[in-house]
Amino acid sequence: MIFSGYAISRAIIMPIMGGLSDKYGRRIFIASGLVLLAVISLLYLPAHNEYTLTAVRLLNGLAAGMIIPVALAYAGEVAQEGKEGKTMGIFNRRSDR
Repeated sequence: MIFSGYAISRAIIMPIMGGLSDKYGRRIFIASGLVLLAVISLLYLPAHNEYTLTAVRLLNGLAAGMIIPVALAYAGEVAQEGKEGKTMGIFNRRSDR
């Protein structure tokens, strides 16, 4: 669960954040997701057992789920007309590293 918690929570939150960013704007979700990701990353320090580490991984996935789909949609918006797919493909390839 420690390893899959990140992916599970990210998969759950991504469609929700994508829809909310369409409605309320992308900038606030990217900025707040980055702040949350930084704060949650600090929670790894006191995580001394598998339960707290799993909880931190779940929270980390939620924060990442706020950033990834919103940034990908933003990349599609700012891309040159007719090159949206290529831009989003390049962005997605680089975010997986």
